[in-house]
Amino acid sequence: MAVKFLFWLSTAILLLLVIFNDLNSNTVKAQQQSTGNEFYGLDYGLNIFDCPSYYTMKNDFSILKQYTSRVRIFGLALCDQGDNAIRVTQELGMRLYLTIWMDSNPASFEKEFQVFQDLLSRHDFSNVDGIIVGSEVLYRGDMSIETLLQYIQRVKTVIEGRGISITSADTFDKITPELAAPLDFVMINIFPYWESVSIDNATSTLMRHYDETINRVGGKVVRISETGWPSQGLAFGEAIASPENQRRYLREVLCRTRQRGVDMIWFSAIDEPYKKDVEGHFGILEADTRNLKSFHRIDQLSAC
Repeated sequence: MAVKFLFWLSTAILLLLVIFNDLNSNTVKAQQQSTGNEFYGLDYGLNIFDCPSYYTMKNDFSILKQYTSRVRIFGLALCDQGDNAIRVTQELGMRLYLTIWMDSNPASFEKEFQVFQDLLSRHDFSNVDGIIVGSEVLYRGDMSIETLLQYIQRVKTVIEGRGISITSADTFDKITPELAAPLDFVMINIFPYWESVSIDNATSTLMRHYDETINRVGGKVVRISETGWPSQGLAFGEAIASPENQRRYLREVLCRTRQRGVDMIWFSAIDEPYKKDVEGHFGILEADTRNLKSFHRIDQLSAC
């Protein structure tokens, strides 16, 4: 009798262990597997002093495709990134935002505009979601809104009839009805971190600025082109850069923007250690391995 009891007891224990291991394995798989649509989009920066090759970009975008179907780049001419990005995204079946980079030097726009027209002549733009004319040029004080509008009109002229959308990206407070008028949709950058906002109030601050912009632009679609939080570096007032705060802000922003139906491009895809201090640590992926940072979990990126 005792032998039978021990046999059934050992069998029950083994069965429980198998069930436990299977549940644990499924939990790990859920944490590791991505749906490919955790993000509406990811911002992809590159080191213009150490240009990535076409093959490096293709490898990077292949990794990013685990988390999103869409990337945004910040220029066209330098490092041939416009040409490479169009080729790579079309080969991988991804969407793309192209930025015409501008600064205070008019020659910068002319160079980018020339490259843009060349790309138009050589490529199918069917996977391009929009041309972003300028990135934070008003915030930096690089030009007046009148000059920016002139550049936007020049780009509109060459894409007329091609079904390509045009926009401009700037900080939320620089978006005016005048700037929004010629745009197909509005793109805004919002960084509660750079406003010295504590992590407790960061996501509500983001959404408040989003709503403020909506109210200013008269019904135009508004998309968030940049927002993020650094995982390390110096504090900025009440804003603390840490893994915990990046994880929290990312989860809260993904959840809130999904609930509201807001298109949000996260800044940024990969850490950029060539930038100074905190600015190099906004990525969700490690720069050296291209792995998701250890404190992020896939299952937490796709659930509220």
